[in-house]
Amino acid sequence: MNKLILFFLLSSYSFTSECQTRTLTGRVLDEHLTPLSGVKIQTGDSSNIAVTDEHGYYSIQIPQSTNRIHVWQIGMENETFKIRKYCIFNIVLMNMIIAEFETPKEHKSRLKGRKKKRPNIYREAINKDLITENKPCS
Repeated sequence: MNKLILFFLLSSYSFTSECQTRTLTGRVLDEHLTPLSGVKIQTGDSSNIAVTDEHGYYSIQIPQSTNRIHVWQIGMENETFKIRKYCIFNIVLMNMIIAEFETPKEHKSRLKGRKKKRPNIYREAINKDLITENKPCS
């Protein structure tokens, strides 16, 4: 009888743990389609952190309720991305380019214009088989 109760407790714990987290995987490229290694990916509360490998791939366990991740690396524009219910989430980071005598407002405006090109960069990366389309969990 005790073994049966223990079995049900362990089963329900395992089922609950699996249902409360998901694995987010993908690849991080820069705007020139170069894979980025050493990029940090973390949840908003910083309790879950992953780092991309030498080919730009990452895998991170996150709570089901997580809908944003922070992505950062020295020399790149740090960003927060909405991930919704994706399990495959590929990222294009923008290089940090600060022009001499550029004000923060000018930098922000120029970066905004560069980010508008991101959908085209994603399509090019998909066409070159560098990444796949982002996919929701099944």
